[in-house]
Amino acid sequence: MQYWSRGGACFFLVKSLSDRSLHLFGGDQGPFLMEKGLKCGVGHVFGDVGAVFTALRPRLLNHFAGVCAPAP
Repeated sequence: MQYWSRGGACFFLVKSLSDRSLHLFGGDQGPFLMEKGLKCGVGHVFGDVGAVFTALRPRLLNHFAGVCAPAP
Protein backbone atom coordinates (compact mmCIF):
# COMPACT_ATOMS: atom_id res chain seq x y z
CA MET A 1 0.00 0.00 0.00
CA GLN A 2 2.84 2.43 0.68
CA TYR A 3 4.13 2.21 -2.88
CA TRP A 4 0.63 2.85 -4.24
CA SER A 5 -0.01 5.75 -1.89
CA ARG A 6 3.19 7.43 -3.10
CA GLY A 7 2.09 7.25 -6.72
CA GLY A 8 3.59 3.91 -7.70
CA ALA A 9 1.97 1.62 -10.25
CA CYS A 10 1.04 -1.62 -8.57
CA PHE A 11 -1.69 -4.17 -9.03
CA PHE A 12 -2.99 -7.39 -7.53
CA LEU A 13 -3.45 -10.23 -10.01
CA VAL A 14 -5.49 -13.10 -8.56
CA LYS A 15 -6.39 -16.40 -10.20
CA SER A 16 -9.81 -17.77 -9.29
CA LEU A 17 -9.73 -21.38 -8.13
CA SER A 18 -13.32 -22.01 -9.19
CA ASP A 19 -13.25 -20.93 -12.85
CA ARG A 20 -9.53 -20.20 -13.44
CA SER A 21 -10.26 -16.61 -14.52
CA LEU A 22 -7.80 -13.83 -13.73
CA HIS A 23 -8.89 -10.87 -11.61
CA LEU A 24 -6.96 -7.61 -11.72
CA PHE A 25 -7.22 -5.10 -8.89
CA GLY A 26 -5.56 -1.73 -8.37
CA GLY A 27 -2.93 -1.42 -5.66
CA ASP A 28 -5.36 0.47 -3.45
CA GLN A 29 -7.76 -2.49 -3.33
CA GLY A 30 -5.65 -4.62 -0.96
CA PRO A 31 -7.83 -4.08 2.12
CA PHE A 32 -10.99 -5.02 0.18
CA LEU A 33 -9.33 -8.19 -1.11
CA MET A 34 -8.18 -9.19 2.36
CA GLU A 35 -11.65 -8.65 3.78
CA LYS A 36 -13.89 -10.08 1.05
CA GLY A 37 -11.67 -11.90 -1.44
CA LEU A 38 -12.83 -12.00 -5.04
CA LYS A 39 -16.39 -11.25 -3.91
CA CYS A 40 -15.46 -7.60 -3.29
CA GLY A 41 -16.48 -6.88 -6.90
CA VAL A 42 -14.06 -4.03 -7.62
CA GLY A 43 -11.63 -5.76 -10.00
CA HIS A 44 -11.61 -6.55 -13.70
CA VAL A 45 -12.00 -10.15 -14.88
CA PHE A 46 -9.97 -11.66 -17.74
CA GLY A 47 -9.94 -15.04 -19.42
CA ASP A 48 -6.21 -15.22 -20.12
CA VAL A 49 -2.87 -13.57 -19.42
CA GLY A 50 -2.75 -11.89 -22.83
CA ALA A 51 -5.95 -10.00 -22.08
CA VAL A 52 -4.51 -8.83 -18.75
CA PHE A 53 -1.44 -7.36 -20.41
CA THR A 54 -3.56 -5.77 -23.13
CA ALA A 55 -5.56 -4.00 -20.41
CA LEU A 56 -2.47 -3.05 -18.38
CA ARG A 57 -0.50 -1.53 -21.26
CA PRO A 58 -2.46 1.75 -21.64
CA ARG A 59 -2.67 2.19 -17.86
CA LEU A 60 1.07 1.80 -17.43
CA LEU A 61 1.87 4.03 -20.40
CA ASN A 62 -0.35 6.78 -18.98
CA HIS A 63 1.15 6.37 -15.52
CA PHE A 64 4.75 6.53 -16.66
CA ALA A 65 4.08 9.35 -19.11
CA GLY A 66 3.02 11.46 -16.14
CA VAL A 67 5.81 10.28 -13.85
CA CYS A 68 8.59 10.54 -16.42
CA ALA A 69 7.46 13.77 -18.06
CA PRO A 70 10.16 16.44 -18.31
CA ALA A 71 10.13 19.07 -15.60
CA PRO A 72 8.62 22.41 -16.62
